[in-house]
This record gives sequence, structure tokens and C-alpha cells, in this order.
Amino acid sequence: GGTGQYIWSLLEDWQFASETSDSKNFRQVLEGRLESEGLLSLGKELTCKDPESASIIDLKNPRRVIRALERLEHGLRAVNPRPKQPPIVKNALIVGLFMPRQCLYTVVDNRLTRMVAGGFVSEVNKLIDIGYEPVLKSMNGIGYREIFEYLSYRCTWGHAIDSVKSRTHRLIRSQSNWFKSGDNRINWFDVSDTDMSKIVDKVSGLFYGRS
Repeated sequence: GGTGQYIWSLLEDWQFASETSDSKNFRQVLEGRLESEGLLSLGKELTCKDPESASIIDLKNPRRVIRALERLEHGLRAVNPRPKQPPIVKNALIVGLFMPRQCLYTVVDNRLTRMVAGGFVSEVNKLIDIGYEPVLKSMNGIGYREIFEYLSYRCTWGHAIDSVKSRTHRLIRSQSNWFKSGDNRINWFDVSDTDMSKIVDKVSGLFYGRS
């Protein structure tokens, strides 16, 4: 779920069950299997048990694969479906900024070009030199994993860049599933060809105009 899940859990006041010793033990079993069998094995198990959920989960992210298998073990779906537009907490104002999907892809692809020109590869190289390993969650962020693989001679430069773009585009699609254009609880503003100062004025009006 990531950011979208965290935001809606606050706005919709989700209630979570407390963790039990059994769930902790099962997670430890999965983490042990991750170490001995590898992530691919756990991903195949998830795909076999819940192919629909596996199709939308990042199967290269061990934390999310393990969490999905935990949910299945407890009789839940690997991905928790949300009810359509439940009420949100009082006095919350939700503002969404959007642009056409292909325009957004172009924006993030151009940002990647600027990041590389600004020394992103050197940054990852320095992290490797001071001991940061690819198994760390921080090194699995978009871009870091791919550049690490390139620097480790596991893929070509072109493949690394294409993979970063692909993961970023997938994140955009995932976020759009959490924040849908038809959600009337969100005040949407198109930023593709709009004067941002006008948007700021409108958002200010919404904020100060609340009862």
C-alpha cells in the first residue's frame, strides 16, 4: 500500500488488530525462508495462492511479499480491499494534483535524467563504499536498486535506466489506484497547464472557507 495506504488509514480512521505471537512466529519463518530459498520462491508461492493480488504487488519487494503471505496465512486477502469512499475524519481537507498520465511519465523520466546528471550514480557508489548493502530497505528504493545492479555489473546501463522508469511508472499507476479521479472527497486540480498561483489561491479559499 505504501503512502496511499498510510494516508487513508489516517483519514478514514482505520482500526488495526494487535499483533499476536503466532503472527510474529510466522513472519520469522517467512524471513528464514527468504534467507534460505530466496525471494523468487516466496513470490511463486504468493502467485499460486493469490494470483490476482500477486499481479499488483511488487514481487521484488521482500517486505511486501512477506506481508501478503502473512495475510493469507490468517485467512485474509493478500491485498486488503477498501470500501468505496467511506467517510473521512472531521475537518479534513484533501487536495489532489494531477496531470494526464503520459505527461506525468514524461515529467518523471526527465527528472531521472536530471538526477543522473546531478550525480545520482556517484551517490549510490558512495553508499556502497561505506557499507550499505542491497538487502537494506533504503537501498531497495526506486533507482537505488537498479544503479546498484549496474555498478555490480549485473545489468547494462540501458537496462538499469529502463528499470527505474518502469518502476516509477508502476508506482504512478499504484498511487492512482489509491487516489482516484472520481473520488469526490478529493479536491482535484490539473497542474499540466494551470497557473500554480491560481491553484494556491483556490486551495487557500477551500482551507479558510471550511466551517
